Amino acid sequence: DHWGFGLGMSMALMANRQLLNLNNMLVLDLPGPIVTIFSKLNLIKDPESNTSTDVTAGILGILEVDFPRNEITIGVLVNLDLKDLVTISAPISLLLAMRDLSRWHMYVGHFNAPVTATIHLGFFNIDAGVYFMAFGQSLDGWPPNPHLPGFGILYGFRAGLKIDKGPFYLHITLDAALALSLSQYIYIYGSLNFSGELSLWAFCIGVSGGIQFNYVSGPTSAIHLQATVCGHIKLFFIDLHGCISLDFGSPIANTGVLPDLISE
Repeated sequence: DHWGFGLGMSMALMANRQLLNLNNMLVLDLPGPIVTIFSKLNLIKDPESNTSTDVTAGILGILEVDFPRNEITIGVLVNLDLKDLVTISAPISLLLAMRDLSRWHMYVGHFNAPVTATIHLGFFNIDAGVYFMAFGQSLDGWPPNPHLPGFGILYGFRAGLKIDKGPFYLHITLDAALALSLSQYIYIYGSLNFSGELSLWAFCIGVSGGIQFNYVSGPTSAIHLQATVCGHIKLFFIDLHGCISLDFGSPIANTGVLPDLISE
C-alpha cells in the first residue's frame, strides 16, 4: 500500500499582508519515507489559499528528502514580472547523494533554461541570460559536447540590445560559453560570438563573428582555435559582404565520449 499525508500552512506579514506572504505544504510519502516540502513566496500580491493552482508566478521552492535513495534535492524557480517593465526568471537546482558523494550537482540556470532578465521600455529592449553549472560526475546533453565526465564547471552568458523606432533599427547580441571537465583527461572549451546590425532607411551595416577554443589533454593532446569575422553593407540595390577566418590546430572530433575519471 501507498500512503500520503499532507499539512498546509499560510503565513503573511502582519504589517502588510500584500508585501510578503508565504504558502507551505509538507508531504510525507509512505513507504519510504519520502519527505517533501513545497513553498511559494509571493511579493506585492494578495495572500492566496494553499488550494490555488497558480504555480507559475512568484518564488517557488521544493525540498525533497528521499530516504530510500539517500538523496536530498532542492529546487527553486523564480518568476517575477514587475509591471510589465522587468521580467525575471531563474531556475536553481541542487542535488546531494549520500551514498555516492561524488554524484552531486549545483545548477544556477541551465544551458536549456538560463537565468534571464528582460527590460521593456517601449521601442527599447534589453535582455540577458546566464547559467552556472557545477557537477561531480557528469553532465549530458550540452550541444558542443554531449557528455562531460568527471568534476566539471559550465558557464554561459548572453546579452542583447534592440532599438526599433520608425526607420531606425539597432540590434546587438553577445554570447559566451566556458566549460572545464576534469576526469582522466582535461577538457577545456570556450566560445565567444557577437553580432550587430544598424539600419536607417535604405542603409544597413552589420558585423558578426565568433571565436571557439577546444583543448583535450592525454596521450594525444589536441588544441584547436577557430575564429571568423564577417561584415556587410547594403545601400539601395548595392550589397557588399565578406568574411575573414582563422583556423589553428587540428579539429577535435566531437564523439560525445570523453574518458571517465576512473576506468572500470
